[in-house]
Amino acid sequence: MTDDELITIRDGFDARRDAAFESERGKPLVQIPKKPPQGPIRSPMVRQHTWSIVEFATRCYWLNEQLAEADDALIENAQTYLDGDYRNPIIFHWHSEMLLRLIDTYGPRGSIDPGRMSAAAETKCLQVCWAYCKVFSRLSYAEHEKSLTWDIYDSENHHSQRFSTAWHYAKLARHHPDFRDLRYDDGGTAAEHFDAWNAYLKVYCQERARKGLFIEMHNDDYNTILLKGLYNCYDFGDEALRRRVGQLLDLYWATWAQEQIDGVERGAAGPGSTRAQGR
Repeated sequence: MTDDELITIRDGFDARRDAAFESERGKPLVQIPKKPPQGPIRSPMVRQHTWSIVEFATRCYWLNEQLAEADDALIENAQTYLDGDYRNPIIFHWHSEMLLRLIDTYGPRGSIDPGRMSAAAETKCLQVCWAYCKVFSRLSYAEHEKSLTWDIYDSENHHSQRFSTAWHYAKLARHHPDFRDLRYDDGGTAAEHFDAWNAYLKVYCQERARKGLFIEMHNDDYNTILLKGLYNCYDFGDEALRRRVGQLLDLYWATWAQEQIDGVERGAAGPGSTRAQGR
């Protein structure tokens, strides 16, 4: 593509985004049904169900319409997680970054349009994030001087989802009167967890830039999940964190651009990969 064509795509982003939201204006919530567990020791499959609710709420808050319906949907969804065995990391953190993004943008203390999300919806969403973070966020997990952030919990994308959720929840909770004094399972407070994860993230970004980016490198599916929480860190972090996350994202997409042809990624791949098979 020519430079002019690329500039047109870049400069037309806002118009395309606004048109996409406007095309959904006035439509009611359509929930994707929950699915049964895939095995005897597995949790119910609620990921797509939850995404349908979060996407509806995002559209409503953006367009400033159906706000009560959006609040009710998020409250009901959060209560489902609080009532069930859905707080494990394989289930919950697939959508937690959007809950926290909505709070930071539209909650009573939101950074863009405060008050579009009700205090009741904010509290319920923070409650379910707390139920997750109190267990899965630990100060010891934010150790970075010895590990340099290369100790990976679960797989790499789950690791990223876990610490970005822990960072963002702590960022909000440390100033919230209902959550700032609660003690995590490791005894720490939200302020202590935020400071630990904020320092960890800066080292994490620096290490990935220095050592060849990610383990799940250029995976068509997992990289989307791996990166999503980092965009929250960029949009809502302090200046120093924004700089490091922004530089890492720039490097990631510059590397992607070098390995794609007409938007289809190419480059080195093992014999069993979809890229190697030409799919």
